[in-house]
Amino acid sequence: MANISTYREWVDLLKKFDTHKNDEQVLETAKNGTLVWQNGVADRFMKRLSKSINERMSGSVKDFEKQLGNQGIPEANFVKAVHRLKKEFETMRLLINIDAIPTEPKRKLVEILFNSRKDLQKNLEESAKKDTSGKMSSLVRNNRIDN
Repeated sequence: MANISTYREWVDLLKKFDTHKNDEQVLETAKNGTLVWQNGVADRFMKRLSKSINERMSGSVKDFEKQLGNQGIPEANFVKAVHRLKKEFETMRLLINIDAIPTEPKRKLVEILFNSRKDLQKNLEESAKKDTSGKMSSLVRNNRIDN
């Protein structure tokens, strides 16, 4: 795909990002893309990007929770689920850190991702306290989502 530069091309790329398919290609295209950061276009772009990030984050967390919802989840499956979730967060972070996004909007989006990971880790730690064996607490501490 050629270097993208128009709002329409960015929207098409973000639609591909929303499908979770061809992430490597989407990230490579985004990394090489440009966007004239002017009023109107920048606002619409940030709304669309935020929508994509929020939906992807929400879907990833729901999938993770669904995987954990199985009582007695084996340790290996827990670790795999954490790694999948961390990979999703990293994919979102890579999209946010492209050169086409100025520093301040980028900082805000990175902060949202960081806080989401931190909150999720905290919730896991709180939930793990209910396991009297301490096994889940150990798993959660040793396989952190927020690092």
